[in-house]
Amino acid sequence: MAELTDRMIDAALERGRIAQETEPRAIDVRYEEAAARIVVDLANGTSFTFPPHLVQGLAGACAEDIAQVEVFGGGYGLHWKRLDVDYTVPGLVNGIFGTARWMAAHAGRATSPAKAEAARSNGAKGGRPRKSDLASPAQSGRVPAMASAKGLPTFRLQKDEAKGDWVLRKADARRAIKRFETKSEAIARGVLKSAIGKSGGTVVIHLENGRFEEERTFPRERNLKRLSG
Repeated sequence: MAELTDRMIDAALERGRIAQETEPRAIDVRYEEAAARIVVDLANGTSFTFPPHLVQGLAGACAEDIAQVEVFGGGYGLHWKRLDVDYTVPGLVNGIFGTARWMAAHAGRATSPAKAEAARSNGAKGGRPRKSDLASPAQSGRVPAMASAKGLPTFRLQKDEAKGDWVLRKADARRAIKRFETKSEAIARGVLKSAIGKSGGTVVIHLENGRFEEERTFPRERNLKRLSG
């Protein structure tokens, strides 16, 4: 595995600084049950809202569970503790409400007024964001900038096409840390956290086709301390 140099660390920190200054960061979040909307207040003084029924992991959940949401990671993410659901604020602002399969399956199901409101709230003027605007660096095989800047080791969970199973390994390493028969087994509650060990880290999770799906950081408290301090 390639060793980290001071130049690589400085570059990662600089990417993190730029992201902190340019990407949206949340300072507060709440669920307004009467309007069936989640309201996120941003550090730049603006707010945006979105309906939970459009979001994978929140759709169909009861109002009490949806209301149990908190900001973490220095404003970079939102966490629903009871539902064990996490989303990045930049992703939500760009209208990423789940995996590509989920969004494709639920496209067109919302009423027109709801779509218009969601678009206005997320700043999507002029229609749906271009696909290139939503692409994550990890879709091209690179670890997202924020993952590298957290000061935690980065891991990948990807499908091994040759063996047909799912493999967890450290980024840029060839040796597998652990193998799983299915993806659902790997992402079950507590499994990834246990697999990467007590020191923690960021796990970049890929879709079956190799594209980026999401990232999870363990432990959450350490992530918050590093990003906010």
